[in-house]
Amino acid sequence: EYSNFWEDAPNVEGDVLERSQWLKNRKFMKKRIMAGVEHFNRDGKKGFTYLSSLHLLPNPPTAASIAMFLRYAQGLDKQMVGEYLGDAKDMNIEVLKEYVTSFNFTGMTLDSALRLFLEGYQLPGEAQKISRILEHFAETYFSFMGQEAGGILADADSAYVLSYSIIMLNTDLHNKQVKNKMTLAQFISNNRGTNGGKDWPKEVLTDIYNSIAKDEIKLSSDGGEVSSSRLHDVARRSNEGGKLLSEDASCTLHDIDLFTIIWGPSIAAMSVVFDHTDDEQVLREVLDGFLDVAKIAAAQRQVDVMDNLMSSLCKFTTLLNPAAARPAVAFGEDTKARMAAVTVFTIANKYGDHLRAAWRNILDCILRLHKLGLLPAKVTDQEDSILDESQRVPSKPTPTERKSSSTSILRGLSNQFSQLLSLDTDDSQEEPSEREREAEARTLRCIEACRIDEIFADSKFLEGESLLHLARALIWAAGSPSDTSRGSTGGVPSEDEDTAMFCLEQVVSITIRNRDRMLLLWPLIYEHLSQIVQGATSPGPLVERAVFSLVRICQRLLPYKEDIADELLSSLQLLFKLDSRVAEALLERITSEVLLLLKGSVSYIRSATGWRIVCRLLSAAASHQDASEVGCEALSLVMSENANVSAANFLPCLDASLAFVTSRVGGAERSIRSLDLLAGASGALTGWSTQLKAQGQSSEELITLWARLLHSLRSICVENRPEVRNHALVSMQRVILAAEKLEVPGVQWATTLEEVLLPLIAELTQAVQKRSADMPQADRTLRMAVATLSKAFLQSLPNLRNLPVFPQLWTAVLSHLEKGMKSSKSEEITEAIPESLKNILMVMMSLGVLTPSNSDLWTQTWKIAANISPTLKPDTITPPANTAPAPDPTDPPQNPPTDAPPVTSQ
Repeated sequence: EYSNFWEDAPNVEGDVLERSQWLKNRKFMKKRIMAGVEHFNRDGKKGFTYLSSLHLLPNPPTAASIAMFLRYAQGLDKQMVGEYLGDAKDMNIEVLKEYVTSFNFTGMTLDSALRLFLEGYQLPGEAQKISRILEHFAETYFSFMGQEAGGILADADSAYVLSYSIIMLNTDLHNKQVKNKMTLAQFISNNRGTNGGKDWPKEVLTDIYNSIAKDEIKLSSDGGEVSSSRLHDVARRSNEGGKLLSEDASCTLHDIDLFTIIWGPSIAAMSVVFDHTDDEQVLREVLDGFLDVAKIAAAQRQVDVMDNLMSSLCKFTTLLNPAAARPAVAFGEDTKARMAAVTVFTIANKYGDHLRAAWRNILDCILRLHKLGLLPAKVTDQEDSILDESQRVPSKPTPTERKSSSTSILRGLSNQFSQLLSLDTDDSQEEPSEREREAEARTLRCIEACRIDEIFADSKFLEGESLLHLARALIWAAGSPSDTSRGSTGGVPSEDEDTAMFCLEQVVSITIRNRDRMLLLWPLIYEHLSQIVQGATSPGPLVERAVFSLVRICQRLLPYKEDIADELLSSLQLLFKLDSRVAEALLERITSEVLLLLKGSVSYIRSATGWRIVCRLLSAAASHQDASEVGCEALSLVMSENANVSAANFLPCLDASLAFVTSRVGGAERSIRSLDLLAGASGALTGWSTQLKAQGQSSEELITLWARLLHSLRSICVENRPEVRNHALVSMQRVILAAEKLEVPGVQWATTLEEVLLPLIAELTQAVQKRSADMPQADRTLRMAVATLSKAFLQSLPNLRNLPVFPQLWTAVLSHLEKGMKSSKSEEITEAIPESLKNILMVMMSLGVLTPSNSDLWTQTWKIAANISPTLKPDTITPPANTAPAPDPTDPPQNPPTDAPPVTSQ
């Protein structure tokens, strides 16, 4: 609601909280008044409307409220105020009356009152407006003074005339264009008979003349000096005011406001003292002052203060300055720089929660020490380093690793210290003097006292916003890979690569340490890794570090962050964007890291998306000379004994197995091992089927996976390596046997025969006929394929016999056997096909599927059978007493009998 803001006063008898709230409200009110002043200065009418909307004026505004606003609001355009007060409109005249009556002229001479009255505005240029304003002023002044001072002032008109005369005198005396200045005698003469027809007392006019001559009445808005009349008014109003607000010393309600006022000048003053003194005691006192500022700023969460303070302190460390001839010596001899450095890192460790932009200044100091080889081993050899030697596959050390191992100063290699400290100099062989050795020792002690390692080790205790700024500062310090001047081995020039790797190691280290806040950091970290990985066009230490950082983050965090497992694993897709040369060089190590990932976290990878990425990485290793063996081991870890096979990874593992089967790396032995993994997956299907049956659920999806498995094996059965394709047929028989527990329906069996087995027989038959060099020993493979077809047909016969398509399907089987018989004269074929067909016919007759009553099927069957072997006649085949199919003599030795349980393991 609207209230008279100029009358607002605190309740001095109220409690501390009440007075504090009043001050805050008053501060807020001033801000709104300032906004209203700006609007008025642009457009008076709109300004009043805006003030009404802020409830600083009533709606509609009254004359009194406008007058008080013009009287007390600071920053008003004095010319606009004067024009408004001098306007002849009724509302403006009412405002003028209220404006004049707001003054207290008690005890003031006319010239003093006039000075005070003209302080807040500039008299308009038009004479009528000036006259109107002075008339109201004279009336108000006479109301205060008419009955005082022994009746000197006759009436209001006399005050008006003398006021006008004073303004003319002021102009005459202080206008540079007036050369002949009015004298005192002339001024007295001009005012004769103007005091109610009488003369003014000479002493009154003399005092007025001297006052104006000595102190000009400012009639324009120029100048910023405070006049004596203004000072008099301020003093008078202070005497009229209430008691001053005073608080108990323990009250902290206004600390923030007070600190906001003094922190800037305090830091500046202390910086000047610190910069211009060499007295160690004074330096300590100044640094204590800096620490006090940091303590207060942290308590009040003033991050801007902390950033400003750290920026000033970092400059005093001299670590940001150009390198001296012997930087470590120069630093050790500079007491001021060492004291500043310890203070910087003390504040960073103690008040890190409240640092934002200051992290960049701190990292600049750390990186300078890193380039000089002065960082403690606890910083350069992080416990959570992504290249922890205890978990790495042995490989040749990178140049960075060689440099790191040879430049660790704090490992007791004091005899090589001088060489390390002179990396930036040409005279590296010069023996340091005793003074320089002492300086170097002081440098080491100072850096140890800074406890730099705790900044990264304790990052898990930082508040989220500060942690985010620390990570951003590390990435910023590493350099931007998008810069066109960058190199091609990971996004940075070679001279900055060591710095980039150091920053990368630290940012990954804090990511792992802050696993509970992974979602906060991950977008930032992933973007940085992405830029490095995609920016590299040749192998190098930085891209290598980035790649293994990515995998190591997944290794460390998957067991703890299941909610973002998909996001972590999806990040591995970055590896598919590596330049081909980089991928070729790093694939063995990548595969080894994936193996470690699976060993530690295989049970935490539960989504199809995550498994597709992992299996795609393994598939890429299948054809790599060095990575294939490790990749096969990783795949075996998942698929062996079906311990880790799930619905989510069944198809990805299937594709990865095929990649290893078809790869020539590792020879036929590795392909056969992979085939065993592939066939063993059928055991997982039968196990799941049993569970679904117990739960009363359908296994339709499992049958689809079973069919997919057969299609995959069918593609291997035409391989040009005999041992591989023959083993694929043996594996296919194992998968076919699994259909018994899966209860594969007749329709799916028919599809399997039409799309898998019969096309396979046709392709092998053609290879046998052509004696193709691309498929050596095709006869034996065809014999095994016929045996597989026979088993599949007999196993599925109970489900197929009632299908409408059964006659056509049976005729197709006979036709393919007939073509196979004619394809070769080898004994292996000419004996195997008739025996297989005989076995099928015996079972069909015993089950009543093939009987003379079905004349068409009966006739067609024996006609084709006679073409295959003249000995195959109805009277030569006696159905067995047992309806189970007789053993097929063409079965390979390793084939299990048809009544054996499904194979669920290798």
